[in-house]
Amino acid sequence: MTSTTVDQTALGPRAQNITKAQSFLQRYATVATIATSLVVGTSGVMLFFHLGESAVKGLHEWVGMGFVLAALLHGVRHLKAMGKLLTKTRTKLALGLMMLVSLGFIMGAVFNPNGGNPFKQYVKISQSAPISALAPVVGMSSETLMAKFKAAGVENIQLKQSLRDVAQSSGVELHELFGLLVKK
Repeated sequence: MTSTTVDQTALGPRAQNITKAQSFLQRYATVATIATSLVVGTSGVMLFFHLGESAVKGLHEWVGMGFVLAALLHGVRHLKAMGKLLTKTRTKLALGLMMLVSLGFIMGAVFNPNGGNPFKQYVKISQSAPISALAPVVGMSSETLMAKFKAAGVENIQLKQSLRDVAQSSGVELHELFGLLVKK
């Protein structure tokens, strides 16, 4: 059996463009999908465990947009296989389950904007509470808490200020102030 090679110039400009597009997809679609999924997966786990949120959030969002594009290119590259896969019951069940879970999160946010993680709600409320009100919550007097802040280099604060106000005026990160608040 002999193999025949096709002269690309004999195919015409439209066919040449199609083969260039196919060649591009073959070379980059899967690689881009893998690379972006690794970054989005890693940053997503970091966000889930609240590790470096301020540094990772922007990366996660922007590379996530790249992941969407890469996944679309990957889908175009493997269109026939995707079509066959979508006819299978297990694929339909997996997609349906993910849609229901996503819908649950979306509807929860839409119909209960104050819902969600109670710990996050407490932290949000605590950010606005005066320091004098937070001191007894963590089992110390207002004076002891003020001394603790001063020892950590956070000065010129008043008992009526909130942690958010102190963070803005002192340049100390809010999570560091919370750390001082609960540190024994």
